[in-house]
Amino acid sequence: MSFPAVYIVVTNWNGNSVLVTEPIEQYCLEDALTDLHVRLLEEIARVSVVKEPYTASSFFTNLNTRLDFITEYSPEYQIDLIRTAVDLLAHTLDGVELPWVWRMGDFVPWNLGADSSRKKLTVVDLEYAASNSIPGWDIFHFCAAAGNRNSGNNDWASMFKQPEITRYFGGLGVDSGVIPQLFLAYVVDLWILWAEMWKRYGRMQPFGTAKLFREKANLTASLVFDWKKNRLH
Repeated sequence: MSFPAVYIVVTNWNGNSVLVTEPIEQYCLEDALTDLHVRLLEEIARVSVVKEPYTASSFFTNLNTRLDFITEYSPEYQIDLIRTAVDLLAHTLDGVELPWVWRMGDFVPWNLGADSSRKKLTVVDLEYAASNSIPGWDIFHFCAAAGNRNSGNNDWASMFKQPEITRYFGGLGVDSGVIPQLFLAYVVDLWILWAEMWKRYGRMQPFGTAKLFREKANLTASLVFDWKKNRLH
């Protein structure tokens, strides 16, 4: 698989690295997760892999530290809900060794360009890119965005069973039984990420933020409820 040609790399701009690639010639606005998407994510994941138990990972440590940072920014019931999810993740994933991988972050249809004839996928907008992230973060983000574009039609149970998704996790040596837990970790991580970002740039939340946070709260509550009901371990 080929990657976009890198023209310029600018580092340390406002504390971030900026990657400039060739322009996207053909946007890929399809909502379906294809073999081309998964192959790229598999290749990216294998660039740098660190295997650690969930509760010994920097992701877990940072999740708790970052949650403390947003405590006074978000409503108390939302903080309590996030803490419940974080504690549940620590309990059910304690001792589970995972591959911690690099993620692109905003891996959504409108940030992708596909050229099937050249078997090439171009990605832009890497503001959420990070190393040592949970496996599947980009896949979950793509599927969540696609579901929201389709009037919020998110059938998560079916999503976890998609052959492309099970192949991705299987290739990384991740048991399919922990995919729902990893999805919850993604939801909580993104929720905290947004709150962190907006707190740093000012106390006033952008228009629509409250509604967005309520939606994340409803999704988290639903996942936690289903998890406890089905006793997923």
